Amino acid sequence: MKRSPRIVASVIAGILIAGAATVFAVVWRPAIAAIDPPGRQSFDADLIKRGRELTAIGNCSDCHTVRGGRSFAGGLPVPTPFGTIFSSNITPDAETGIGRWSEAAFRRAMRSGVNRDGQHLYPTFPYDHFTTLPMRMTAHYTPT
Repeated sequence: MKRSPRIVASVIAGILIAGAATVFAVVWRPAIAAIDPPGRQSFDADLIKRGRELTAIGNCSDCHTVRGGRSFAGGLPVPTPFGTIFSSNITPDAETGIGRWSEAAFRRAMRSGVNRDGQHLYPTFPYDHFTTLPMRMTAHYTPT
């Protein structure tokens, strides 16, 4: 039985389209809306203390602080096989840091490696190392 080249091409095209749609659905993440940053006074002292503990456990300053620079302000060069990538600013600053990130956005970054805008943080952010940390402890608002 000889198959028509059009049928074979249609089946292959269908498989490719389905595969592309699947990859898109797995990779794409929607942006999470920015929030108005809460004031420091809105955080319980115990929560701030726990945030400091979590940033120490995660060694966040090692990758997000340039020697002699502001803590967690980013800019540290990370050489990779794909070129140098600079670490991001994770200070609570609303304009340059993550101060306008919701807890859901922070949780997604820490657990899935996807930032608030929906972009993947990999290849340098080892989010898989943080998937079991208790995310109710919002370390990203810890005053420095």
